[in-house]
Amino acid sequence: MIQRGERIASGSAATRAGTTFKLKLAGIRTEVVVGSLDLSRVGLITIALILQSLVLASPGHFRPATTWYFAVFVSLGTLVSLALCVAQAFPLRPWLPLTVRRALCCLALVGLTVLAGVGLTNAVSGVQAMAVGVPYSNDGAVMDFYAAEQVSHGRNPYFKTNIVAALASMNVPSTTVTPLMDGQFRGSSAYPSDDAVQQVFLNVLKYRSRPGVPVPNEFESKYNYPAGSFLFILPFVWMGLHDMRFLYALAILGMGMYLWHRMPRSLRWLAPLIVLGDVPLLILSRGGQPDPLYGLFLMLGFAEWGRSRTSPVLMGLAAATKQLAWFFLPFYVILIMRRFGLREATRRTGIIGGVYLLLNGYFILKSPGAYASSIMGPMSDPMFPMGIGVISLFVSGVVPMAPKLAFSVAELAAWAGATYAFWRSRLLLPASVAALAALPLFFAWRSLVNYFYLVPILALAFTLAAPHQEKVQGADTLA
Repeated sequence: MIQRGERIASGSAATRAGTTFKLKLAGIRTEVVVGSLDLSRVGLITIALILQSLVLASPGHFRPATTWYFAVFVSLGTLVSLALCVAQAFPLRPWLPLTVRRALCCLALVGLTVLAGVGLTNAVSGVQAMAVGVPYSNDGAVMDFYAAEQVSHGRNPYFKTNIVAALASMNVPSTTVTPLMDGQFRGSSAYPSDDAVQQVFLNVLKYRSRPGVPVPNEFESKYNYPAGSFLFILPFVWMGLHDMRFLYALAILGMGMYLWHRMPRSLRWLAPLIVLGDVPLLILSRGGQPDPLYGLFLMLGFAEWGRSRTSPVLMGLAAATKQLAWFFLPFYVILIMRRFGLREATRRTGIIGGVYLLLNGYFILKSPGAYASSIMGPMSDPMFPMGIGVISLFVSGVVPMAPKLAFSVAELAAWAGATYAFWRSRLLLPASVAALAALPLFFAWRSLVNYFYLVPILALAFTLAAPHQEKVQGADTLA
């Protein structure tokens, strides 16, 4: 009798599971038939993710493209992906007919399934890389660890660092360095080959133990990031850990959990597919890219702009960890001023500045010149032009190369123009900031993949959170 009862219970459980599955399929079918607005937005984000994945797979995403059409695709694909992230923030019902929304819903389901399969492969590969101790393939991650080690020994990482020593200490390939148009590479307009980089690297490595040997001019050796980048990993360095990819993986998991939290209940199962579908994010995180850390702070801080206490603290943590978050700050201040008034915007700006100084103030006071020189290095140091923005057309010879100053002016003009447009136009909703803040980097001298790969999931998170934040507009909100 007990065995029979167990079989009946088991059959009942299987029946319930089958019924639940059928109801889930019926729910998905309904979402498609009615042209669900949320699923349509996911469809636009899916197209953006597909474009970013194709850009990463194209020859022109790092070194100059060998043919003009790859250069055009890399640049145009990046720009269109940003435009789609803006478009998904608009009210879609009056803009898109039912047939288009249905097509976007189908595209979201099919496209995310394919992208998630690719992303899952890279996620598994990343776990295996951590398990067997595969070295980083990102010099920023190496420098974060090296800076944390310097601090643990009582040294100021902004005062003096050596990228060759940092890479050698972690057995990281020399080709991960950021070369400069200086030393042996002075006068060169083409990005140096891997062989040329390795030759200079080995030459420096051979003589670096001799006293008085300077930091190599050919490589960027300054620590280019705010102090949060190494302070957040410092406790783990003290514990003797050398691989921080687990921490960045947790940050990606945190972003996925927030998407799940803000997603409509019927579509929550899409949240892991969206994160896995961000293929560039997973590929670069596999190599140690630390951006998910600031990305999590930024997602929570900006998406939850209605929370008067936690939101500015999280925005301050993002700004104190990575300069990319700075591009969001003018939009954030304008948003808060528009929703809650000048006084609240001023208060939150003070909190953001206070959090930034809490993490960076000691290093600023200890060596203000070295700190400023290091943080501004990406703008002031003679780095080679590269990237997936408009610069791809120039380095590939599609159009004649312009001076670096022209790109700096274009970048600042795009930032100022996007900020002014957000300030003056009521059509640009808060969710559009994810793309507007990244737009200036499209015109930069260096517009790397990691400047853009968080934009789609940030844009979707901002959109999903917007209705919840609007409810608290004008009220004193809580942490």
